[in-house]
Amino acid sequence: MNTVKRQPVDDEIRPTPTTSESTYAESSPNRDFSGLLWFDITMMTVQSIFTSGDGEDKNSSKKRTKGGWKTMPFLLGHESLERLALGGLLANEVVYLKTKYNMEIVTIVNLENIISGTTNLATLGGAFLADAYIGRFLALLIGAFSNLIGTILWTLTDLIPRVRPPKCSEVQAKLRECISASRVQMFFLVMAMVFMSIGSATIRPAATPFGADQFERGGIKTVEQKKDLQSFFNWYFFSMSLVSVVASTVIVYIQSNVSWTLGFGICAILMLISLVGFLIGAPLFYRETPQGSPYTGIAQVIMAAFRKRKLSLPSDLTLLYYGQNSPKISITSRFRYLLFILSLSV
Repeated sequence: MNTVKRQPVDDEIRPTPTTSESTYAESSPNRDFSGLLWFDITMMTVQSIFTSGDGEDKNSSKKRTKGGWKTMPFLLGHESLERLALGGLLANEVVYLKTKYNMEIVTIVNLENIISGTTNLATLGGAFLADAYIGRFLALLIGAFSNLIGTILWTLTDLIPRVRPPKCSEVQAKLRECISASRVQMFFLVMAMVFMSIGSATIRPAATPFGADQFERGGIKTVEQKKDLQSFFNWYFFSMSLVSVVASTVIVYIQSNVSWTLGFGICAILMLISLVGFLIGAPLFYRETPQGSPYTGIAQVIMAAFRKRKLSLPSDLTLLYYGQNSPKISITSRFRYLLFILSLSV
């Protein structure tokens, strides 16, 4: 009776590693530095709650129904109203702080520079979170909520007299005896600016890429997709330019000649409409799933290389750690000077 000889598996034919090889294998980054992944896991859990029906749909026919021109009324409407509201607030900000908060021009300029610089720096963080962790849709949603809170607080600074200093008379202005805002009043004003800054930091880097996602849907494969993408950018920048003109003329005129409260209230209502419209169009949006941050892997490699700098290279290269589902790259003798640099830090 013939018997089938069982083929040995890799674990059976692999030679027993030496002590140094076992140490090298046991000290892989997967064990030593798994704690570095806590932020990845937390943010991936958050974004997974908001990405049901996104770009990883198993049903390809359902996937094709997401995105496209049908999402543009909601996306462009959201962006246009958001820019119109913020533009209307910021275009007349200096005049408002000068007349209502009795601030000196130097103080106003310093405050605006601080808020503007913080917003620009925070935009880098917003882009990082949107691309790597929470996704662009969630970034836009957070930004819309933050802008809405900021515009409401800003409107309340004129609607509620107690949250701003008393009006300065002409005599007080000549004598430079105008009452400045108290700490509580300044805190209320700054919080409005902070919320709008957070909104801008999350919306700016995510708006245009999210719009492009609606046409790319995982990558441009046809000429029609490329044309649609070009048309989207044309409409987007045309809309932004148009609302900027309206904000700096119509909204500013209402604030300066009719009522500050009415002008700010219009901006708050526009922000609310933009948020509601964005939520209505949410089921139609195509959403790219974030893939995590590449900096986590870079940090793992650097830390692993530093901690294992004194270990000798194993004779069996299959013991080297490559990560899960990662293509194996051939061992090279290049960049060996990095080992020397690491040794100098000992």
